[in-house]
Amino acid sequence: VYAGISSTFITKLNGEMFATGSNGYGQLGIGTQTNTNTWKPISLRDVKMMTVSQYSTIAITNSGEIWVAGYNGHNRIFQTNNALTWTKLSRTDIVHASATGETCLYVTTDGSIIGAGVNSNGQLGNGSVSTPSSPITTTLPNGEKAIQVSCTGDSSYVLTELGNVYVSGKNTIGQLGLGHTTNVNTWAKSNVSDVAKLFPTFGQNGAVQLKNGDVQCIGYNSWGQLGTNNTKHVTSWTKFPVDGIRDFTLARFHAQLVASPTKSKQSHDNTS
Repeated sequence: VYAGISSTFITKLNGEMFATGSNGYGQLGIGTQTNTNTWKPISLRDVKMMTVSQYSTIAITNSGEIWVAGYNGHNRIFQTNNALTWTKLSRTDIVHASATGETCLYVTTDGSIIGAGVNSNGQLGNGSVSTPSSPITTTLPNGEKAIQVSCTGDSSYVLTELGNVYVSGKNTIGQLGLGHTTNVNTWAKSNVSDVAKLFPTFGQNGAVQLKNGDVQCIGYNSWGQLGTNNTKHVTSWTKFPVDGIRDFTLARFHAQLVASPTKSKQSHDNTS
């Protein structure tokens, strides 16, 4: 299952893929810009990873092909116009991607980061808060190489091959883990290390899995979604109180996870 804020994709055991939900920009890749509340077949197969925003969807296959659908504002999916059907990119140097809101980040084979879309909080890490008209490339300090990205829309997190996390963008509640609440527009090293994986987040949050298996979170917590038994925002990386987590998604108002062996859990305010 690959899900964004309002669009969802599933893969059946036989490899067939289906999509449903918001499609106002063609982000489902079904040839229209009409929302749907039934599962529609899509042409993609053998997908290794997919990132789903409110406007665009990016998929990478196991063979390294990059496919895109949806809104192309600021050339964020490398097209001339919006892509209403799944379109294969000619470039083959992208190994990871993250799209949330109106911002997209890509990791290339040489460990650089391509940023595209809105940059009003400096989330592209290029030393500016201006939105570029086309994708821009940045590199990390100290020659570190990116291997994974997580874009929340206003803030960005980059995992390096050394297990460090670099951040840029909105930081008004300390969600970047820098020990302060000032926005930054160049890549800065967050106060977390020995990281094995970034998890997708939707909102003013970050979530990582350490090499020892612990999941740590930071940021917005008004609904108790960080599992801290309170609703105070978290300004330093804090262990999520569940062990054996296999998969984890942190949304704006809740967290969902799968923990060993098969038990799913939730953390959120369940009054609404």
